[in-house]
Amino acid sequence: MSLVLELQAMAQDGKTDVVELVRRAMVVATKLKLSEFASRLSLELNGYMEKTSVPQYRQVPSVLVSLNPFHGTRPVEFGESDDVYRHFSVFYVWQSVGELSAMGRHAGKKTQAMSIPLNPEEMAFVRQSTKSSMGIGFSRRIQASSLHGVLDAVRNEILQWSLQLEAAGILGEGMVFSPSEQTVAKESQVIHNYGVLVQGNNASAAQAQNSPGAAVSAAQAGDALSRLESMHPVLASTSPDLAPLVKDLVTALRADKQLTAPEKDEAADQIVALAQQVLAAPAQRTPSVSRMIGTRLRDLLGLSADLLQVWGSVAPVFAHLLGLPIA
Repeated sequence: MSLVLELQAMAQDGKTDVVELVRRAMVVATKLKLSEFASRLSLELNGYMEKTSVPQYRQVPSVLVSLNPFHGTRPVEFGESDDVYRHFSVFYVWQSVGELSAMGRHAGKKTQAMSIPLNPEEMAFVRQSTKSSMGIGFSRRIQASSLHGVLDAVRNEILQWSLQLEAAGILGEGMVFSPSEQTVAKESQVIHNYGVLVQGNNASAAQAQNSPGAAVSAAQAGDALSRLESMHPVLASTSPDLAPLVKDLVTALRADKQLTAPEKDEAADQIVALAQQVLAAPAQRTPSVSRMIGTRLRDLLGLSADLLQVWGSVAPVFAHLLGLPIA
């Protein structure tokens, strides 16, 4: 029996428990001695700790709401340019896939929206900022479908990885991998670095999740741009029309003086995620994720007139390849 083909079958079967799927993928990664990807899978199984890099697909839209005993639940409004607005508009889902599965099952039976409690620091900050009495509560509100979206993204990434393994002739017949298969896996930049490409570098964003209103600082400015550049050979072979445009966008990002280093890293991470959607098989793409990424990119690059002009050439190609309206 082939370990890789078995993993593919599990990933394609919607009835497969995601926890079991991640465990099986971890077995494959460990046997191939791909420690980087195995460590990422371990985070999916055990959850993402404070200040640990949170992948793009685990960043979901959220709304800060007040819980007033007299007026009910109401959104808390901040100016859109405010760091506080940015902090509470995105929730970094740190829970393990097992916890997310349980939360999704429970929420699916109850309501379409879920309340996420604020941590003590966030609660104190919001009370002080809004000058609210102790009788007023606050929480984040996210859509239950967002949790299902995270689990689907995990499933899709494992499927895509297993397809890349098969394409490289790495199958794991008889539940073991030959020395040559291990060598090919280690020497293949795409396979060996796949976990890094998917993951992105959002450690600084995760820190902001725990520090309301704090300015996001890049852990290593430029890392995300370097990862994006490393994808060029793959894009050039699969999407020759897109690759040079993305290369031009990377050049423009590096030269731009309007965006901060964290904003550039976030933009690069968003482009990586969008490129991953292009590289995925059509049946494995997530249109809602692509639309959300496109909107966020438009907002980020719109902070610079020069970048917005370059994006005007790149966006239509992404839209054509994904079959989606991306502004």
